Amino acid sequence: MKQPQVMSSARRPSLLRVACFLLAKYYAFFIVLAFIGDRFKSSVVDNSDGVNDAIKNTTAYFLYISFAVVLFTLILIGPFYGALRIRPVGIRVLSVGVLFAVEYATYTWLASTTDLVLGIYNGLATFVFLVLFFPPRLNAGVANGEPIPDYKDA
Repeated sequence: MKQPQVMSSARRPSLLRVACFLLAKYYAFFIVLAFIGDRFKSSVVDNSDGVNDAIKNTTAYFLYISFAVVLFTLILIGPFYGALRIRPVGIRVLSVGVLFAVEYATYTWLASTTDLVLGIYNGLATFVFLVLFFPPRLNAGVANGEPIPDYKDA
């Protein structure tokens, strides 16, 4: 019986990869929010009298969102790391689903208490970045009902 070959990208995710996933996801999410809700315009453009003010205000805005990015990354890195390393596909998918709810609650409680729809946008961003960063971890063995082969830790 032939052993299934495992692509190197299907290895169990490292802590560094999960951290990069969360950092990239939250930076992308907050940058998109800056322009959707006119946050950038009201925080930077409207408060700038020239190029120097615009650079200073843009830097301050970037540092402001960087604080939130690091905070949410530190809160969620452990749960996402653990959920993505679970071997049985059904339990892994269920765990990630629970994390969507936890992330929604955490984001709306800490950052968006007045606009709960932003939590849904955050969940959509999470889904997109999960598919980009970890496609084999989410769908391995699901399509054809095969068990997931044992992966060697990287």
